[in-house]
Amino acid sequence: MAEVLITLGIIGIVAAMTIPAMLGSYRKKVVENKLKVTYSMISQALQKVQGIYGLDFVPDELSSSYENANVNGYSWELSRDVFEHYFAPHFNIAKRYPTQRDSSITLVRANNDAATAVHHNLLYIVTLNNGVTLAYQQQNQRVQSSMTWFVMLKPRTEKDYTFIEGKDIFIFRVERSDRNATGNMALTVNYPELSRDKLKEYCTSSSARPYNYHERAYFCTLLILQNGMEIPDDYPVRF
Repeated sequence: MAEVLITLGIIGIVAAMTIPAMLGSYRKKVVENKLKVTYSMISQALQKVQGIYGLDFVPDELSSSYENANVNGYSWELSRDVFEHYFAPHFNIAKRYPTQRDSSITLVRANNDAATAVHHNLLYIVTLNNGVTLAYQQQNQRVQSSMTWFVMLKPRTEKDYTFIEGKDIFIFRVERSDRNATGNMALTVNYPELSRDKLKEYCTSSSARPYNYHERAYFCTLLILQNGMEIPDDYPVRF
């Protein structure tokens, strides 16, 4: 009996050491696969829209018609109208969030639940048939003409719209300006001067706004983009 108990104890210790790592590896692979599929879907939609309408597909009269746009040229109505007219036909949409009230998301810094940032009144949100939620943000063409895609891999509900940056929400940018040297609508990697160590720091750090840019989720996404859309082994967010 003593030998059996010792054996069971050893098995329990080994399981306690290995099961969390196995679960983390599994969750990481699930996120990676979902992100790859969504990245491909957005990229294909961008190519189709560019092929039909060209790079400057948002007419000046449309961009300038939103008097409620903020100082940076963003408004919820502009994001909604651009997405619905140009991009919605290229996605299988299961649900739309049709009001400004529905546009809020709360971002939580990985490994620190106390740090939050709330977005509202600027993002147009839809959920796809595969369960992934997209939040789209379009900038006024007269300002800079960029767009942002928030990819939420965890289901968004009316009661829960909190997402951990770099774990269940990722951010892609498209620069349609002189900064985009390729001249097309591609999900680009900006700030190539940043080292991998800096990207890893900004992915989880409270000082993740050195360029007055987007949240930590953007820098986490850059790490994955630079690694061929695979989550690197030294990725700083735990799964």
